[in-house]
Amino acid sequence: MIVRIFLTISIFISLQYSSVGQSLIAEFSKLRAPSSDDTLDIELFKPSIHITGSSFYDKNILKVAREGNTVVTTIQYQIDGATSLLIGDGSGHEIFVFPGDTVKAFWEHSSTEENFLKDNLPSPWTSRLHFSGTFGPEHGFFDSIAYVDEAVHKDHLLYYKGSTVSPDSFFNRITLQFINRMDFLGQYETSHRLRPEMRQMAKGEIEFAYWTKLLEIFPFSQDSIKLKIRRILDTVDKENEYLYFHSLLYPGFVYRYTMLFDSDGKERPKLQYDLLSLFTYFREIRQERIRDHLLMDVFRKYSSVPGMEFDSLYNLYKTKCIDPSYISFIDSLAGRRRSLDLRSAYKSLVIGEDGKLVDFQTILRGKPTVIDCWATWCVPCLRQRKSIEQYAKLFNGRLDFISLSLDKNKESWKKKIIDQKNPYIREFWLKDGYSSDFFDFFKIGSIPRYILLDNKAKVIEFIGATPEDRKEFESQLERLSAL
Repeated sequence: MIVRIFLTISIFISLQYSSVGQSLIAEFSKLRAPSSDDTLDIELFKPSIHITGSSFYDKNILKVAREGNTVVTTIQYQIDGATSLLIGDGSGHEIFVFPGDTVKAFWEHSSTEENFLKDNLPSPWTSRLHFSGTFGPEHGFFDSIAYVDEAVHKDHLLYYKGSTVSPDSFFNRITLQFINRMDFLGQYETSHRLRPEMRQMAKGEIEFAYWTKLLEIFPFSQDSIKLKIRRILDTVDKENEYLYFHSLLYPGFVYRYTMLFDSDGKERPKLQYDLLSLFTYFREIRQERIRDHLLMDVFRKYSSVPGMEFDSLYNLYKTKCIDPSYISFIDSLAGRRRSLDLRSAYKSLVIGEDGKLVDFQTILRGKPTVIDCWATWCVPCLRQRKSIEQYAKLFNGRLDFISLSLDKNKESWKKKIIDQKNPYIREFWLKDGYSSDFFDFFKIGSIPRYILLDNKAKVIEFIGATPEDRKEFESQLERLSAL
């Protein structure tokens, strides 16, 4: 998950939501020093929906006011219908929004959290949210289930790639988790009288997480397990337009299913991740809006990769796409792509551990290089840091490891690199972050992101594998070190 909001730790923050027509009004309040005049601009977003090239919904800041030491920011979001969203508070709490509701939530940093059903459970968050109001328990459902069995939309502990668990054991494990979560939903509904719409949405998110994990193990499973998975998925609607644009996890399920199976439900013999293959896969989707959106997102990710037949595929896309906003977005990407090249990306300014400001090109040492793009607030980045340190030591002398921070706050980065100083990794901070040519050229839509360069600074992997995919990650490093 990527969160593009950087919050200074504060004592108390409150959020208030209310629906107005097809929009949502959010009021954010934060205790700040009298000399501070910044706004608290927390996003409500769906990371898998990039309709206008951004993860976030269109918004309009209606009012910024100071009440004593509190800065109050009122924002209007354009949200269509009941939706499951993430709150960009640096932790990624999932929340329901529903027309006609008023939601109140209080946010603060904490290592513990109250729960609607149980108390004193370990917190999976670096912050906590207290929900209140008429439908407070409904909006707090995902936080509550996270204290029992991990956040539904994260599931890092049950990610199969790189796991030493057999597919059979993994199947049994995630099936038990699914059953436990459904039991929890039943208890929660009994205790809090969930509205039918909210119960259906919660049930859906639990199902989508389960189905997606089934797809993760499918290629590695024996025929008996594959048969069980197929029986489960055969009854599932894979092209539901409403779920695709309103749920948090359904788009990921559709993406993964389309990668594994063709339009007739037959397993693809071999997966390919190049632009042409992805374009071919997603063109098979019959539901037009889902098809056009997935194809648009493919162009967003791969438009700057050299050697790809971007222009010819884009022209094909334009003849079929029914949504003009997608075409406008791809047009803007194509224009930006033509104005950028690798040289401009390498001229982006960075600051090293010595405090010197230099362009990126000067820090390259003429060796095959692994660039780890990360941020101090990115939990998955920090989780994978230990693996990166091990690989940096293992490939010492053969590969150069560069840790490139995208933090907005340089001081946060400086403090963190003191804690994680490693002799095999060189630390740098990207001065202009998301506004830099480096960020734009490489289309860094999520972190952690690994970019591999050869000894002449030629890009070998624009979107490298992650340490979670241990086998593929090690294979890429071995190939790179042999260049």
